[in-house]
This record gives sequence, C-alpha cells and structure tokens, in this order.
Amino acid sequence: MAEAIKRPKREMPFLLRIGDTYTVVVDNEPLVQVATGSMEGLLLLIASHYIFFIHWCPKVLPALRFIQTQILQLEDDFTSKCVKLTVFLNQYREKLLAADSDSV
Repeated sequence: MAEAIKRPKREMPFLLRIGDTYTVVVDNEPLVQVATGSMEGLLLLIASHYIFFIHWCPKVLPALRFIQTQILQLEDDFTSKCVKLTVFLNQYREKLLAADSDSV
C-alpha cells in the first residue's frame, strides 16, 4: 500500500482500492479503511474534505459534487447555490425522464 500511496504524489485526498478494501488517503497517509464497499469509501472521501477543511480540487469538483448530491443525496450551501450544477442536474433529470418514457 505504501508504494501505491507515494507514487504519484497527490495533493488532494483520494480513495485507494486494494482488493476489497477501500482506503481514504489524506496528505499521502492512509486515514481510514473500509471493507463494506465503494459507497462507504466515497462517503468517507467526501467527508474528509469537510472534516479537515480541504478545498475541493477544481479538476474533480464537478464529479464529486455530482456524487455528493445525486448518489449520496447530501446537500450543502454550495450545491444549493451552484448555478452550473443546477443546470446540469436539470438536464440530467430531463434525459432520464425521456429515456424512461421511451422504454414504456
């Protein structure tokens, strides 16, 4: 695990999967491990940003916000005020509804 964490050096928290175990890594140090599945690992990864007051990396911000709001169904002040996310989610929901009506 130590080799996987050190190379390449990452400045943001990340989720490392080895076998059936998910490890949240912060500052290139393993923080917590879970073997219950990827959903709990994602929840812990997102929580680490809030717990340690870590800014979200702009490159993964949209993906993490989407996971937070749509999959985990968690809201915060940012997600409720983010116009781009709201527009994207509205378009996403429209596509889902259109796909559902096409399959009927």
